[in-house]
Amino acid sequence: MGTRGRCALPGCNKPVSPSSPGRHGSHLTCGDLHHQLLMAGRFNPFSPNPNLHILDRNAAGFCALRSCHRPPCPGHPWCSRSHYMEWLFDFTSGLQPDQFCKLDGCTRHVFVEEEFTKREFCGKTHRDQYVTLSALRARLQLSSPSPTESLISSSGSAEGVCSA
Repeated sequence: MGTRGRCALPGCNKPVSPSSPGRHGSHLTCGDLHHQLLMAGRFNPFSPNPNLHILDRNAAGFCALRSCHRPPCPGHPWCSRSHYMEWLFDFTSGLQPDQFCKLDGCTRHVFVEEEFTKREFCGKTHRDQYVTLSALRARLQLSSPSPTESLISSSGSAEGVCSA
């Protein structure tokens, strides 16, 4: 059993999440939230790192939600799931449209390479799904009859459409 690397999010020193069977490559971070924060930081490298605010609030003994003055739950940045969800809503509502994965229905941040190259999808799986769905849609459009062909086929012949 090999050793796992450390989370790439500045301020976190936890081991990265273990990879799933069949996954190519290892994870960059210790979990989904840190992955989203890392991608947001790479997307806008000159914006403040939201994780540093979380760490500062927790170091002061407070929940990561700005409006809360309760202590966080042990091992977590927030005092409750509802405060995590409120923080997450505030965080994601501040993202730009091009920061979201291009696959319909996905709310994850696009992948951004270490050298700040921005991708259109959150990962390879969603890119592959998008390509497959796009190809299927194009194929369906090519195989469906045009409006003129539909009119001709419904009347039985071209002469039936034109005769009086």
